[in-house]
Amino acid sequence: MMRKVQLFFVALSFCSIGGWISNCVAETDLRFADLFSAGALGQDVVIQVPDDSRLVFDGSDTYYLEGKNLFVRAKRAVISGNVKIQAYSPTNTGLPTPGSPATPPPAPPNTIGTKGLIGQTGSPGAPAGMCVLDINTLVAENNSVLTVQFSGQTGGQGQKGGQGGQGGEGAPGDNASDDFPSCSNPCPGVGHQGLPGGQRGSGGRGGPGGPGGVIYRSSAVASLESKKSVALIVSGGEGGQTGLLGERGIGGTGGPRGAGSRSCICNNPPGPGPNGPLGPDVADPTGSPDSSQAGTVRDLP
Repeated sequence: MMRKVQLFFVALSFCSIGGWISNCVAETDLRFADLFSAGALGQDVVIQVPDDSRLVFDGSDTYYLEGKNLFVRAKRAVISGNVKIQAYSPTNTGLPTPGSPATPPPAPPNTIGTKGLIGQTGSPGAPAGMCVLDINTLVAENNSVLTVQFSGQTGGQGQKGGQGGQGGEGAPGDNASDDFPSCSNPCPGVGHQGLPGGQRGSGGRGGPGGPGGVIYRSSAVASLESKKSVALIVSGGEGGQTGLLGERGIGGTGGPRGAGSRSCICNNPPGPGPNGPLGPDVADPTGSPDSSQAGTVRDLP
């Protein structure tokens, strides 16, 4: 018993010697989840952990920066879950292009309507910011992964396509005969049906995604990346959605009835021809969005 007491006092006196006391202070765990919101400073999120504390990436949440930069500095950190950090949330995209192109003028008589104009391209996505992972010692528990995705913002949706042009007027009906007194054809013919309207305009291409960001990593982060416990992604943002299809063009007006007879009486004169049908329910294919530029991963000095 006396031997154990002596060893306790030797250890206590060793911890009390100047310069060694920090070895006997209990390490404090600080959760990334608790520091993330409080670390927002303008366009940056800054997480700086004291040297006597340990940063813990735990849980399975996804943290969205919405274009802000991220600075993480910690002497020690541990990955204890499947945590994701992303530059933008999925719904934070470039602006869609509003409205739709002008409708073409009505087609000339006996002519099918002009197809609608293609919509304009959506606006490009914004670039991802900068991320600094300055961590001296980083460990990962079993099956834990830290994913840092600094992909650019998704591009905006393309503009809605234009409406197809109105079809042309139908041809006039046949004229009545003037062969009095026989009056073989006293009534004029019905006008011909109007021409179909134009096809739908294609939706505009989605805007290109924003360029990927820049991630600076410490050697400890790089080491766990090679072991698949850290994933650093700096791809360009995805292209925006294609715009909606335009409306089908309206049919042309029916042709007028033919000219009446000057000498024969028509007891039941016909009317004009029927209006034409809507344009075809088709549209030309829309091209894919332009590719976006990837970012870079760089080592801290």
